[in-house]
Amino acid sequence: MRLSAVSGVRWEVIELDRGQLGVEVIFADGHRTVMQVTHDRTPANNVDVLFIGRSRSNMQRLLLAIQGKMVLSPIELAEIEARCLAASPAPWTV
Repeated sequence: MRLSAVSGVRWEVIELDRGQLGVEVIFADGHRTVMQVTHDRTPANNVDVLFIGRSRSNMQRLLLAIQGKMVLSPIELAEIEARCLAASPAPWTV
C-alpha cells in the first residue's frame, strides 16, 4: 500500500519530446505524472528508460512466476534479460 502511494499503481513508458522516452506513473485515483529519468544528471537514453519503466511490472511478474502463480514464456524471460543487459550501470536518478 505504501509503495503504490508514492509510486502509483502502474508505470507506463511514453514518448516525450523528439523521440525521448519517459515513464508515466499512474495512481489509484487516476492522477498521472511523468517521471523523467536521468543518468549522471543528464537525460537517460531510451534503453535505460525502457529498463526502468518496465522494471516494476517485470518484478511483479517475476515474483508471481517464482510463487507458481504465473508462467513466463522463454521469450518474455529473454526480453527481460535483454533489457537488464542493455541498461547502463547504476545509479539512475528519478
